[in-house]
Amino acid sequence: MKKNKLILFDWGNIVEDGTACKQAWFDLFAEAGYDADDTRTRLRTYELSSIKTEEEFKKTYKEMKKDFNLKVDFEGFKKIYLKHYANIKYYPEIAEYEHSLGDKCYIGILSNLCIFDKERIDKQLGLANYDYTFLSFEIGAKKPNKEIFEYVMDNVPFAPKDIIFIDDKDGNINMAKEMGWNTLKATHEDFDLIKEECENFIDNDNKKYYIYEMNINTLNVLSIVLFAFMIILTYIIKGNMRFEYQELALMLMLMIPYLILHELIHALAYIINGASPKRITFGAHLEKSVLCCLCKQNVKKRNILISLVSPFIVIGVVTYIIGIILNNAMLIYLSIMNISGCSGDLMMFLAFLKLKDFEYAEYDNPISFGLYSKKDLSKEKMLGLKYIETKNKLKQDDLKKISISKVSMIYFICIIIGSLLLLFL
Repeated sequence: MKKNKLILFDWGNIVEDGTACKQAWFDLFAEAGYDADDTRTRLRTYELSSIKTEEEFKKTYKEMKKDFNLKVDFEGFKKIYLKHYANIKYYPEIAEYEHSLGDKCYIGILSNLCIFDKERIDKQLGLANYDYTFLSFEIGAKKPNKEIFEYVMDNVPFAPKDIIFIDDKDGNINMAKEMGWNTLKATHEDFDLIKEECENFIDNDNKKYYIYEMNINTLNVLSIVLFAFMIILTYIIKGNMRFEYQELALMLMLMIPYLILHELIHALAYIINGASPKRITFGAHLEKSVLCCLCKQNVKKRNILISLVSPFIVIGVVTYIIGIILNNAMLIYLSIMNISGCSGDLMMFLAFLKLKDFEYAEYDNPISFGLYSKKDLSKEKMLGLKYIETKNKLKQDDLKKISISKVSMIYFICIIIGSLLLLFL
């Protein structure tokens, strides 16, 4: 296989336990004679990970020793440093995965590390397994300074579009984007996401995102049809079911939690089938006729189909049947409203059933999504779904967990006020 791409990994919080690393600094300085909570903050002025030689480090240590009132000389400090950092846990499964990519692409490390760290991480990782190692102390510059990123570009034979950088800090990610690189913000906890993004990056010469948008008019018509059908079905089964004022008020009060539950079930289905919780966001955009749970990572066909149909089954069909059995009008009508609200889910579910070999991805748009595939999907005709454009990459950066439009907020407030008025009439 021809290798023409480079995947660069950060070290801390990706391969190494970042929390343990922070604690090591506190333990190190406490043993050296300075036991306070501001150690790391004060150390930033010394730029230790940019110091290239031990001689330079010794000079800097003289200032540090005086500043922190440390009780040990340079050799003593180095000994304590190596002792504490030798105990930091790293994640061998991630290191092994990084090494496994060597047959498909070039791999490297781009990390802020101190001069004392190289021997340690070489023992843990085997730096010879990497095609490129860009360590801040060797370069004399640290992330997110542009200098270190420019150094990388000067020393690799890859165009920016053929590099992806995986890091856990916004500043580093933003500078990599400025350089034109592909990026992924992640930690070791996002191992599945890291694997998925790496595989997609390696294979993306042959895959594209085909962007589709839901037709809101079709969605609304289907919603009305579903509502009318369920009302007629209910009348045939149970006859005319009437509400008391208090029951109607209670149903209105439960409507918002029921809508929230609908989106939470979408999210749970995503997570159970392997999606990262960190990549899931929620939104209310009723001016576009949508409440949404967005999974901002590529998921397999099976995952999206299960997620789409789960609320329809769990708090639609199942609760409707329970309401019929219990003769509970409130539960019946809550279920009917949920089924009606599943129009978009069902529309997409039926459209995707016939498609093959695609992945599904959402981004920063509540009514659009991307189908990631080698096959040209731009000519696919799907009811209520309109092809918009083809992209090589989706913008998935706005990871705000919850977004509620002003129209939606007004609508929710009106429901709450209306239910309270009915309750006290």
